[in-house]
Amino acid sequence: MFGIVSTISTIEKVIKDNPQWRKIIEDVDSLFLLRDKDIESPILALLSQAGKISFDESISNFPSRNTIEKFCGCAFIFSNLSKEEADLIQMRYGIICQSTSSLDASIITQIDPDHFELLNNEGYYGWRRICEGLTKPRIPSNCLIINDRNIFANDYPTQDRTPGLDNLENLLDVLLPQSYADGVNNDDTIPFQVLINCDWGTLHRPPMDLKESYNTFANRINKIKRKLGRQYPITIEFIALKRDNDFFSETHNRRIYSNYYTISCDHKVAAFKGGHSRCSQSIDVLKLFSKLEKEKSDQPVKGHNSFMNNMTESVKRWMDISKINSYAFSQNGDTRPVIHKISNRLIKPRD
Repeated sequence: MFGIVSTISTIEKVIKDNPQWRKIIEDVDSLFLLRDKDIESPILALLSQAGKISFDESISNFPSRNTIEKFCGCAFIFSNLSKEEADLIQMRYGIICQSTSSLDASIITQIDPDHFELLNNEGYYGWRRICEGLTKPRIPSNCLIINDRNIFANDYPTQDRTPGLDNLENLLDVLLPQSYADGVNNDDTIPFQVLINCDWGTLHRPPMDLKESYNTFANRINKIKRKLGRQYPITIEFIALKRDNDFFSETHNRRIYSNYYTISCDHKVAAFKGGHSRCSQSIDVLKLFSKLEKEKSDQPVKGHNSFMNNMTESVKRWMDISKINSYAFSQNGDTRPVIHKISNRLIKPRD
């Protein structure tokens, strides 16, 4: 879930001095603050009364790696950082980090292009073109969730027909940074995490049984990770859901979620082949607060947080049941880990 991490004194200064960040602060569900003074701002007082503020002394250790990892889906705003220090943290960990000396809310509000109307077999498009608003310049990111029950429905790996796997590879190659930060030792970075949700039934490829079919796809997905050739660690988790699973209805929404943006597809995430659209559909690419100046519109962060909350609660329930056969789970192609090992930091089943 998106939130903001800072100190009371810094957030009160931001509310006073920066109208755009003030709007964002008013709209977030979670503020994690170091209590370095008593609250004076009426806005913060209202957020506190609404239960949206959590006080956490561990923030005093920022920018330690442990503190950053604890709040890694959030935006960090600190007054005692220089712009150069904040930029390095942002590159190293794939998080939004800003100094009050150089606040710029456009990193999470402005995006162009943001809407596409694709026609069947139309050329010129592909994931690199669709995601230009996220990569030029690149918005920080350290994890993804790709949610589409039918992403692999038309894939037949043994026949070399793999539109879903091909689109997955292209999508990851576009959205995963080439590196977190130049000159930074890989041991100092955090793993980029990817989670894929789909319908287990769409993976069945006779004469293999359902489990063997799932394993085939898990292995092929892991090969994509190696093929990307990134020089930092990547964890790819793959969940296939049966139709009686409590979270299955959510997989109808064809979405790609990251820390600070959402990509929405009308029809399918497996959208392209050879530079051409595989169907007619609309695709929207939205930063979490890209509707900030539209007073009557909901912010994309609303749907983003709802999905994360729903999945978190479902995973908690799966963890509480000792034997369950309504899903399959793998990590980096390995089907032995249990769901308790899930690591994607956009969901927080252990909090």
